[in-house]
Amino acid sequence: MKNNGIKKVNLLIQSGGGILTDGIAIYTYLKNLPIDISTYNCGFVGSIAILIYLTGNKRYASNLSKFMIHKSTLQFLAPTNIMDVKNRSEITGKDDKNIEEILKSKIKMPEDKWAEYKNADLFIMPDEALKFNLIHEISEFEPKQELPLINI
Repeated sequence: MKNNGIKKVNLLIQSGGGILTDGIAIYTYLKNLPIDISTYNCGFVGSIAILIYLTGNKRYASNLSKFMIHKSTLQFLAPTNIMDVKNRSEITGKDDKNIEEILKSKIKMPEDKWAEYKNADLFIMPDEALKFNLIHEISEFEPKQELPLINI
């Protein structure tokens, strides 16, 4: 994008999350791009997708949208030895710590909400998101007709 002279991107995100390391990598990449990014939530942004959403210099959400943050979980699909469990648990704990630091640097929630986040899925509606600085404005995504719309 930068090489093609693009200076501003409106990024619509609709995601329930995904793989922790992928989300962290996308967050790191986008936050360091020399491009003005605005992010939009028109439905649901949750789990690790929150980090990608937080790369927006301006963040918008539809009145019908919602957000969800939570601590990571581990899944073992095959028999696993105790060392693998220990190692994956330690690495996931470090990722959780880094993610929480990023969240707290951008989102200003009361302590009771942070406590809820530590124990369960925390759903945040647009009016709360505005109060918590997760979004800057409740607004619908309305792309301009003359600009290209690219689906990734």
